[in-house]
Amino acid sequence: MFHRYLMLALVLCVFTGCQKESLTEDQKKVREELIDLGIKIHGTDVLDIDLKGSDKITPDLLKKIVSFGKISYLNLSDTNVTDECLEALQDADAVETIFLTGTEITDKGLEHLAHLDGLIILHLPSTITDAGFESIGEITSLRTLVADDCKITDTGMASLENLSELRWLKINYTNIGDKGLSSIQDLTNLHTLEISNTKITDRGLLVLSGLSKLNVIELSGCDVSEEAVEALRKELPETEILSGVTLEGSGGGF
Repeated sequence: MFHRYLMLALVLCVFTGCQKESLTEDQKKVREELIDLGIKIHGTDVLDIDLKGSDKITPDLLKKIVSFGKISYLNLSDTNVTDECLEALQDADAVETIFLTGTEITDKGLEHLAHLDGLIILHLPSTITDAGFESIGEITSLRTLVADDCKITDTGMASLENLSELRWLKINYTNIGDKGLSSIQDLTNLHTLEISNTKITDRGLLVLSGLSKLNVIELSGCDVSEEAVEALRKELPETEILSGVTLEGSGGGF
């Protein structure tokens, strides 16, 4: 009976992760060095690194971070990170989330992220243009893309048409229009679409009716009519549509 319990315990140990591979000496050294630099780190085997607001970002620092081998989350928001720095990330392993909001990263810098196969969440700075979206279109693993205030148009939106895993697209305060929405009409996994204060009109809303998994559409500040919004609500009755316009007496349609 004892042996039976022992075998069961070993099996449970494997499935619950108690036999995780320990860190190598090099990984331990890197982790300690990062902590000594005052970098906010969470996790042991896979690191979450928060550099938000730092003015000490250099290519060498990011190379040291990448050398650890397993980085899940990297927050570079409001830092002095440069395009040259991002070159250090192009061979990074298992990076799932990168925040670049509030930085001066350009389209050129995004080229270094184009082949991060595991990247699923990306927040962009407002400096990005249509050219940068060409690189983003190559990151087919993306599930969340935040690009508020980016200098993008319908041309850039066309680069997103193959991002079939995309769930959340946030592109408020951009110059996209109706043609841009047609580029994402086949992204049927989308559940949240934020397109407030863009150039979307009634015609653009028509292409959204096929996105049946949408939970939320945020389009306040767009030049859309009450009638068009109400028609879309009928096509997507389970979707919360936040438009700022409602038919008189409809009670908002929710």
